[in-house]
Amino acid sequence: MKCWLHLLIPPCALLFQALPIVLIRLLASATYGKQRLLPEVWEWPASLFVIAACAAISILLGGGGVYLLLTRARLRTAIPLIALCCVPALIGGAVYLHATLIFLTLV
Repeated sequence: MKCWLHLLIPPCALLFQALPIVLIRLLASATYGKQRLLPEVWEWPASLFVIAACAAISILLGGGGVYLLLTRARLRTAIPLIALCCVPALIGGAVYLHATLIFLTLV
């Protein structure tokens, strides 16, 4: 039986792009909400960690999806999945990496 893992990674990479938004909103509500679960001092390092981790995971999922599709799938299957799933994941990873680098600058 043939392994279909290379066809599952690109949609997972695309679906992962919603997770950073949810995590940052949860972090903000935990820090500044009615019930303060985190002190305000932890908000900046936690946000930086979440954004950096999401950047790394997005780039790994997007790049890994492209690699697996180009090496194991037919070209007529690989090109739409790369265009619809992997490219947005790679762009999202680049945006999160840029946000990480912006957060690292101390003004």
